Amino acid sequence: MLTKKEIKATTHSGLKAAFNKELVKTGKINKEEGKLFNKLFGMRQEADYEDFFAIEEEDVAPLLPKIKNLIAEIEALITKEQ
Repeated sequence: MLTKKEIKATTHSGLKAAFNKELVKTGKINKEEGKLFNKLFGMRQEADYEDFFAIEEEDVAPLLPKIKNLIAEIEALITKEQ
C-alpha cells in the first residue's frame, strides 16, 4: 500500500512510522488494527534482536484472526486504490 503511494522507507522503523502516519492516522486502517501492527512489529524486533526472546504459539494463535483481518483490510485498500 505504501509502495503504491510512492512512500519509501529505508528502515523497519521507518516503515512502521509511515504505516501509522499514512494509514492509521488517516483512518484508512482503524486504531485497533494499528495497535496490532505495532504489537507484531515489536514482537518481530524482539525476536530478531533480543538474546532470549522466543515467540510461542500460545502468544500468536489468538492473534491470527485479527492478523488475517488486517491483511484483508490492506488488500482491500490496495484494490480500491487501483
